[in-house]
Formats: sequence, C-alpha cells, structure tokens
Amino acid sequence: MRVNEAVIGALLIGLALAVFSITASFPRIPGQPYGPDLFPRVIAGMLALSGVLMIIRGVAIRPRHPLVTVADWARSPRAAGAIALTLGAIVAYILVSDTLGFVITATLMLAGMMLYLRVSVVTTAIAAVATALVVEYAFGSLMRIPLPRGLLVVFA
Repeated sequence: MRVNEAVIGALLIGLALAVFSITASFPRIPGQPYGPDLFPRVIAGMLALSGVLMIIRGVAIRPRHPLVTVADWARSPRAAGAIALTLGAIVAYILVSDTLGFVITATLMLAGMMLYLRVSVVTTAIAAVATALVVEYAFGSLMRIPLPRGLLVVFA
C-alpha cells in the first residue's frame, strides 16, 4: 500500500492534537515552571510541524500520485488474514495477559503470528521466547515497569 504524504501528514497533525489535548489534564508540579506535559507537548509540536511539511509535499506531488494505492500483495486473503491475526492477538493479549502473564502471552502471540507467516518452527520457538524474555527484562528490570506475571508469579 502506498499512501500520499498528505494523508500521513494529516494523521500526524491529528495525533499531535490528540496528544496536546490529553496532556492538558496532566497534574501540575507545585513550584515548577514546567510539568509532565512539557515533553509530550514538545513531541506533539514536532509531529504537527512534520505533518504540515508532509501535507505541503504531498500536495505538490498529488498530480503524479493518487492519495492511496494498494499493491497486489496487500489484496490477497493471506495479507488480510495477517492483519486479522495481529488485531486478534492484541485483543487476546488484553483479555488473557493478567491470567497467563506477559511472558507466556507474548510468546504465544509471537509464535502464532510467526507460524502464520511460515517461519520455521525452530526459529519461531527461539525468537518468540527470546523476544518475550528480552522485552520482559527491559521493562521489568531496566525501566521498572511491571508487566503481568500471571502463571509465572511463583517464580517472582
């Protein structure tokens, strides 16, 4: 799929506006000239500026390129299945991650998606387990952001 830059620019401006409005509810820190909304709003400003530049460029090349073109491979049932599987995996994660835990859920999700994409079973097993463990270590240990332990709570 090929999307004109003007479309992506408009989406970036929409995202920037959403971030800017959501950060308005962030609590202020007493005695500080800036608060937790500063960094997200700076990023939102940069996104909006990028969006404006992309719209200008997209409009300039518009006569030569349509707004959206879909490649032949993207029209295949297999590609639609991959999209559906990805969205289903996200919903499944939301529903079962507290019960199963991040490591088990992420491993199953990654393995299912890789097998659907015809990755070999050995590569799938190694990559899914390694990825889940690395992400769990990065979030849980390095960034101290707890992920659901689920069934593995006995090993905590």
